[in-house]
Amino acid sequence: MKKTQLFALSISLLFSTLLLSCNGTNEENSKNEAQREARSPDLRMENKVNPASHYSRANTDEAPLTSANVGGNEMFPSQNVVANITSSPKLTTFTSAIKKADLTTSLNGTGPYTVFAPSDKAFEAIGENTFEDLMKPENKQQLAELLNNHVVSGMIQYADLKDGSVLRTVGGKQLQVSTSGNKVMVNGAEVENIEGESSNGTVHIVNKVLTANNS
Repeated sequence: MKKTQLFALSISLLFSTLLLSCNGTNEENSKNEAQREARSPDLRMENKVNPASHYSRANTDEAPLTSANVGGNEMFPSQNVVANITSSPKLTTFTSAIKKADLTTSLNGTGPYTVFAPSDKAFEAIGENTFEDLMKPENKQQLAELLNNHVVSGMIQYADLKDGSVLRTVGGKQLQVSTSGNKVMVNGAEVENIEGESSNGTVHIVNKVLTANNS
């Protein structure tokens, strides 16, 4: 055999040996990697947040109670009673009424105030014509007097609404608290929601427009 042919055969054998060696190394590395993954979870997965599990944790009793849920919206303690009333989709009529009667300035004060805010359904019950009349400029004083029936000076929490207790409104009228089973009523109006704490008071949603008694 010629020297040239022997040299070519040697080179071919050398490359074949190197190729087998590399393949063996790659196979060994793959096996080692598979074994490492089997022994320990992918660390990248530990940093991923599962939105569903995060949401469920945020809504458990372990979550910090930083706000009360009233009328479907959060009422933040950092906001005053006017801001919290305005944020509720169940209190749009009451919001319009206090603005029309120019009571927002008073309720923006230091307080504290306890507001028994009638829901939109409560205003529907008095009739559209009656409410429209109250919203007329010439009936502004009458509207203000009606709305004052829903405001009491001081911070009165839900737990403070005891059967037989009497509350005095900012208009000098009286509200009678009564209980029936788990229900709490103020002048016959049921308190529908646990209070929404505010920076200058608290808000209770009631299911009727209040008429107060003379003191």
